[in-house]
Amino acid sequence: MLFRSFRTLGVSAGLGRTILPSDDYPSSPAVVVLSYAYWQREFGGSDKVLGRSMQLNKIPFTIIGVAEPRFTNLTPGSLYDLWIPIAALPPLGIDWARKIDSPTNWWLLLTARLKPGISIAQAEAASSLMFRNLILYGSRQVWTAGDDPKLFITRAQEGLVGQRGQISKMLYLLMGAVAIVLLIVCANIAGLLLSRIASRQKEVAVHFALGAPRLAIVRQLLTETLLLAFLGGLLGVIVACWGLHVITVVMAGDSGVRFGYVVSISWRVLCFALGVCTFTGVLFALVPIYVAMREDFTPALKENPRFVGAANGRRRPLQLGSALVIIQIAMSVPVLIGAGLLVRTLQNLRNVTPGFDTHNLLVFDIDPTLLRYKRTRIRQLYSELRTRLTAIPGIVSVTYSSDALLNGGHWSETVHIQGQPEEPSADVDMFAAGPEFFETMRISLRSEEHTSELQSHHD
Repeated sequence: MLFRSFRTLGVSAGLGRTILPSDDYPSSPAVVVLSYAYWQREFGGSDKVLGRSMQLNKIPFTIIGVAEPRFTNLTPGSLYDLWIPIAALPPLGIDWARKIDSPTNWWLLLTARLKPGISIAQAEAASSLMFRNLILYGSRQVWTAGDDPKLFITRAQEGLVGQRGQISKMLYLLMGAVAIVLLIVCANIAGLLLSRIASRQKEVAVHFALGAPRLAIVRQLLTETLLLAFLGGLLGVIVACWGLHVITVVMAGDSGVRFGYVVSISWRVLCFALGVCTFTGVLFALVPIYVAMREDFTPALKENPRFVGAANGRRRPLQLGSALVIIQIAMSVPVLIGAGLLVRTLQNLRNVTPGFDTHNLLVFDIDPTLLRYKRTRIRQLYSELRTRLTAIPGIVSVTYSSDALLNGGHWSETVHIQGQPEEPSADVDMFAAGPEFFETMRISLRSEEHTSELQSHHD
């Protein structure tokens, strides 16, 4: 990742130093800062890494520092192994970076820390004026005054969302499902508490007979319930710690790519869990205790006591226990329906035909430009790879393409349609494919009339 200043983000070095503004000049020596995880993984956490040289696209970079452990990414979902100055990018020969100084190449992410007393509106007005003058009256005019170029500043929490925006809705839905399950469990526990209190009627009646006040008995029952709630919350935290590791392993899969999110249990989560345990423990314990304390426990002192309500000759048309059972059933039904629909959706997705045969496919990617291969040499390399791989026993056919199918990549170009005026032009989604691509992917053609012509154009 390219970087200019760690100081702006408030990030310090765990070892050595970070990138300074003096490092970001074309004449400055090429330096690199390692992430803490990469330093531990590749260098074993050795302090002797400082001053060592590492090759990036055959360009030597001097390791000047290691970032502190807590700094892993700038946007959720993205992990970086190292950081280099922006000025060190052009010599690396990366395609997308060949025109980084072009005013029409929008790729740079700007972050700034406001001085005390400066509002976002003030910073936006000043930077927008500077941006407008640069765009309209700079060395190369990009827009006109009629375009009214402006800059809009947003908070880092709103702008640096990364992949968080893609999964936030799913997480909200998951939180709703968890809340429903929590209510079901609480209703179940409240029913069990009510049954337990009913079974202890004689014990409670003896306390009353000995002169114990109702408040003391309520405190005793409430203490027992809160202890049970805290033990359940502690067990939940232990399972959560174990589950985090399982989730990261499952999400990463066998791809070898690290999980792009820093998932850990923070003190805020622990405080929230403590608050939920306390609230639910008190709320769902007080209701059965309150109902039980209103009863007359005198019949419970008899040799064969019956249920208090029956002994008093009072039968409620809808008792608390029955109400709790109804609540559990009412909440369980939508959860079960949602789970069934989810399984059905996953099954339908599994049976969707993507338009090509996904069986027995091996996909890998290479980038010869990192070794500074020229265009003609790259063509020869692809041709040689096809020939040599096809000769391996068990391989039916080999092809190559600019992207793997269904990987989310997107490439569009503005083209001119033959027979149409110069304007308007059209944006067309592009996909570059090698020989026998359709045969290898087993994509059937609606018409094979121009297949040989397209093949000759490719060759």
